[in-house]
Amino acid sequence: MELQWALDLTVRTAAAGLFIAGLELWALRREFSETGIFSSGALAAPAKDQRMLAGFGPFLRPAIAVQVLAAATLAAAGPFSPWGKISLAWLLGAFLLLRWRRRIAGDGAEQMSAIILLSAFLAVIPTESPLRMAAAVLFIAAQAVLSYTTAGVAKLISPLWRQGQALPLILSTRSHGHPLAARVLGSSRGLAAAACWTVIVFEIGFGPLALGSQGTLVAVLGIGLAFHLGCAVFMGLNTFLWSFPATYPCVAAGCLMARDLLA
Repeated sequence: MELQWALDLTVRTAAAGLFIAGLELWALRREFSETGIFSSGALAAPAKDQRMLAGFGPFLRPAIAVQVLAAATLAAAGPFSPWGKISLAWLLGAFLLLRWRRRIAGDGAEQMSAIILLSAFLAVIPTESPLRMAAAVLFIAAQAVLSYTTAGVAKLISPLWRQGQALPLILSTRSHGHPLAARVLGSSRGLAAAACWTVIVFEIGFGPLALGSQGTLVAVLGIGLAFHLGCAVFMGLNTFLWSFPATYPCVAAGCLMARDLLA
């Protein structure tokens, strides 16, 4: 029951994020036309791929609509109900079609959402299996830990992050910037260095700390939620606020399973 609860909450949260992402795509639907930035010609794909991609042009808007409707249904019904399973299959198909068609502007949030959807699909369709649910929960948890760890290591080997310059520079950009936050960090090298090292330590320490006591697990997941909330507010990374915290129920369940095995 614990595994089912974890997977259910993870999928519902990811679906809520994909519902919002789908609405954002719908607002940008004109950019998917042959004159938009996501057109087959603009993607500079090989000629054979351009013809193949152009053939899906009439299906792109319906695919976005399917993502929105299926994500809303899945978030409400969960992946274990009959309607939820149908919605999960439709959402996964529409989401992968859109990702395949739109070959630019992807990010880690979309990759994590794809991992969650595919893992849940294999665990519950056609019927849920305790073994497959356990595998899905552990796989999602492992992917979350791996994502944080690799991101932290990448920052650790970067001189800009070690010297405290990365966050002020990022927050000064137009796409992921915040003028007030950039001014605050830019005015104090010590504060900027502390902020950069806090991110590095959190990301590298996410896995080991999550395997600690129950209090430590709750604390690190709370810090992670605050971290992604800050990224959404100050950097505009709103999809990360849904996709990565969506893995936290699986991380918690996976850590409890690991502790039981090691006990």
